[in-house]
Amino acid sequence: MAVAKVNKILLVCHNSEKEELLSSLQRAGIVHITKIKERGEEEKPLWELIQSAEEAISFLERAMPKGKKGMTEGKVEIRGEEFFPREDIPSLIEEVKSWRERMNFWLEREKEIENELALLLPFASLPHPLEDLYSLEKMEILLGYFPNERSFAGTVATAEEKGILIQEISREGDKVFSLVLFLKETGKEIKDHLLAQNFRIIDLKRYSGTVKENIAKLNEEKNSLAGKKRELTEKVKDFHSFLPRLKIGRDYYQNVKIRKEVENYLRKTESAIIIEGWVKEREKKELENLVARFETATLLFVSPEPGEEPPVALENKKAFQPFEMVVNLYGMPSYQEIDPTPYLTPFFIIFFALCLSDAAYGIIIFLLSLLLIRRFKKAKNFLTLLAVCGVATIFAGAITNSWFGDILERIGIPSLKNFKDRLVLFDPFQNPLIFFYLSLGLGFIHLNYGLLLEIYDSFRIKNPLPALFNEFLWLILLNSLVAYLLGAKNPIFLFLISVSASGLITLSRFLSQHLKRHILFFLTTTSLLLFLGFRFRFLPPPFQYGKHLFFVFFLANLLFSLLDNLREKRLGIKNLFPYLLSSLSFLLYFFHLVSILPFLILGIFAIFSSRINRALGKRLIWGAYNLYGGTSFLGIILSYIRLMALGMMTAGIGMAVNSIAWLVKGIPVLGIILAVIVFLLGHTYNLAVSILGAFVHTLRLNYVEFFPRFFTGGGERFTPFRLETKYVEIK
Repeated sequence: MAVAKVNKILLVCHNSEKEELLSSLQRAGIVHITKIKERGEEEKPLWELIQSAEEAISFLERAMPKGKKGMTEGKVEIRGEEFFPREDIPSLIEEVKSWRERMNFWLEREKEIENELALLLPFASLPHPLEDLYSLEKMEILLGYFPNERSFAGTVATAEEKGILIQEISREGDKVFSLVLFLKETGKEIKDHLLAQNFRIIDLKRYSGTVKENIAKLNEEKNSLAGKKRELTEKVKDFHSFLPRLKIGRDYYQNVKIRKEVENYLRKTESAIIIEGWVKEREKKELENLVARFETATLLFVSPEPGEEPPVALENKKAFQPFEMVVNLYGMPSYQEIDPTPYLTPFFIIFFALCLSDAAYGIIIFLLSLLLIRRFKKAKNFLTLLAVCGVATIFAGAITNSWFGDILERIGIPSLKNFKDRLVLFDPFQNPLIFFYLSLGLGFIHLNYGLLLEIYDSFRIKNPLPALFNEFLWLILLNSLVAYLLGAKNPIFLFLISVSASGLITLSRFLSQHLKRHILFFLTTTSLLLFLGFRFRFLPPPFQYGKHLFFVFFLANLLFSLLDNLREKRLGIKNLFPYLLSSLSFLLYFFHLVSILPFLILGIFAIFSSRINRALGKRLIWGAYNLYGGTSFLGIILSYIRLMALGMMTAGIGMAVNSIAWLVKGIPVLGIILAVIVFLLGHTYNLAVSILGAFVHTLRLNYVEFFPRFFTGGGERFTPFRLETKYVEIK
């Protein structure tokens, strides 16, 4: 349940064995290779071969009859030793390419014939050869159609006046196909007139012979093409054995291309290649055994360069692996961080379930996920995550009284209703405050959980002080404040609030080289706050001694400031003056001659006259701002109210769908059918929207509210150099 430990390697190999070594590394899939230089030129011949193979596979899959598609769909399962180059792959591709080109040519010609027939068929009754119609000496003939009867009738009515002869040839829908005859000398005027009447000219000058003869020729060519297509289709069907070979070949050459590209990234000499990369600790031995098989290869385990970040691989128990997807979507942790997967898993499940809060929806999600896992193996982790969340949703819906909204109440079967009622802990629509407090409580627990993880992580990497002086103090402050506000009036909580608030101001932005000075500021501020707590009657009498402790620590600050100036030889009359005045004012206060205020003002001025204290003063200001920023925790906790809002919205929409279904049920005859349709469509919509909302808002609560407490991210994913296949599954 952590980021996998990885080791940096240098692998040197002579050029004579580099191809075999790279192939072996790719098959092993255990080395993350570092890209030393930018990508080289594209392996164009290989790329073209792969593209041609893709096109051939796609063509054959479309051409396969339904009965044989089951034999060719999906991945080809082979043993590792069978994944090797087939010398006949390029020739197979060329043969399939020739079939495809012929088929495409015939399909295009078939479309052209259909278009030509569409032009000729309306004029099939014309008895004269077309070349005779278009070769008249003094007359001009136009063939075409009027878009409707009105346009045709209007043109016929003015035909004699315009000197036009119009003969109707045929009708097709509203279109009136016609022959128009007129003198050539009036051609322009007549064409403009016809255009105004929306007459569309059809040009058949490229044809010779009668229209019927041309139609017969085209039909004969169409039948011939259909025969050729059937013949080729039958031939393609007989070559279903090509598909597995093409798929294996395509994936093989794809991986050859990947090897060539990786080789371009590597350092090279005239006689050798140098591979720099990373291997997981548990796979070191396997890599050593692999390299030992090569006479000219040498493997070295080296230390990373200063500041070099190793790639990150997540290693979790099987139960947590589906939830790695949540981390992957956000970004990989850095190599030194903890893997948040196992820590976010329980809350992800709980939040998702509460956002849905419908037991029937949970059953559907669970069963549907199990059904799809077998069909979509690549999505196994995501579907497993949904299945687990579905089970949790069943429990969340059962305890909040939601089964398809209120369907069990409406059905009224006593046994089902009694079973449901025994499982209910609270009904959000009758007592929403329980859901409200539950959401806030989970938010507060989630917040504390994140702070504890940061504290744990800081101890794990042996750097505890930043977390102790920030997250630990926030943990004390928030829990003490909540306990006090909820009615626990024990002075211990006010004491913890004072100490933690003082620590956040004085320690949260500490400089390690001046840690002792930060601690002195912390003691000074804490003693003052405790004394003020006593003065305002929040704390019991023992805390009155905080006043004396404050004077001790305040005077100690004055002394250290004086010593700082002495060491820096900056104690002239000008710099000494504040110390003298503050000392005098303290004596006057001690003998009750003046108030404490002059001593405090002059003392603070003297303390921060030291260069070191001035630098620390800026950090104290940022510390105070950090304490002020704690108000954002209220907003963080309130954002968890979305759990209640989404859960009640899901149930509310479900109840609304049920109400509509029950209303339409009363319609005579069709009522039951309409009610079922409304019920199915309404709940399908509600389920889909609710799943999306539950997933998105659960991600948000983790990414925005939880991760910033302890998680930085930004790591590079461990990506092993391995075989990548699209059509092949290697056993």
